[in-house]
Amino acid sequence: MEVKEQKINVQDASSRRDTGLQQMLESVTQFPPWPSALGKILAEFDREDLDSSRLAQMISREVAILSKLLRVANSPFYGVSGNIANALQAINTIGLSNTRSIVLAVAVMSTLPPNIPREFDQQAFWQEAIGVAVAAEWLGRRFALKDCDPFTAGMLHDIGKILIAFKFPKHYAAIQQAVALDPQAKAFDLEQAQLGFTHAEAGAAIAEQWNFPAALIEGICWHHTPSPTHHPLTTMLAIGNKIARLCHVEGLSSDAIRTAVGDLAGEFTLKDSEWQALLNSTRTQSAALGAML
Repeated sequence: MEVKEQKINVQDASSRRDTGLQQMLESVTQFPPWPSALGKILAEFDREDLDSSRLAQMISREVAILSKLLRVANSPFYGVSGNIANALQAINTIGLSNTRSIVLAVAVMSTLPPNIPREFDQQAFWQEAIGVAVAAEWLGRRFALKDCDPFTAGMLHDIGKILIAFKFPKHYAAIQQAVALDPQAKAFDLEQAQLGFTHAEAGAAIAEQWNFPAALIEGICWHHTPSPTHHPLTTMLAIGNKIARLCHVEGLSSDAIRTAVGDLAGEFTLKDSEWQALLNSTRTQSAALGAML
């Protein structure tokens, strides 16, 4: 019996990718715009003469931000449940850094398109995004990253998944089902095979449409496959992705954390105590900020 060699049709694969990318880019133009109205509040945090009272007045005019700020400030984490009634009290309770994180998170979450299919678990999506954002921000402070915002990048790192769920719901559902049935299956690879593009590429296209800095766009695009040639933010997001998934695992040693992070652990020099601090900080702060969800 003659066995004929099976060859991959590279031209078909290339055509599928070209078509998929074109469809994705067309879909990006229909994605909600970045909420520029919140830009004034975010800019307030960068002022040398930052005044908490003025900031509180600005936040009080934005119902979405105020409600989530009060929810976090009144969460059991801060031990003053039910006693925080206004923006200024909330800011003084949780601090400026966490307040800024909430404003950014609300800005990102407000971009969620309507009619997201039920297969898209919004709670799990945003909780993971917060975890990655907190971990990336910790690394950004530790290594004095100045030219971009790791927290924003972390909140947006998987934003392309929203576009896939919104514009390609059947593919999204099929990919989610395949991953649920096979622990070895990777959504990233299935996206490439079925759609011709990945959520990382879609996310980068969205960030580019929103005129975000090049480092942030690059970080979103390559956070699954970072390399030494990329901006450090890319590796921070990749490590943040790993750390966020360890938050529910108690009692991990520094060696266990490094093992879970894999080869990426060699990209930044951290002491044993710092690996522990990174995980503990991510676990604690993401739980606190998760009260807004």
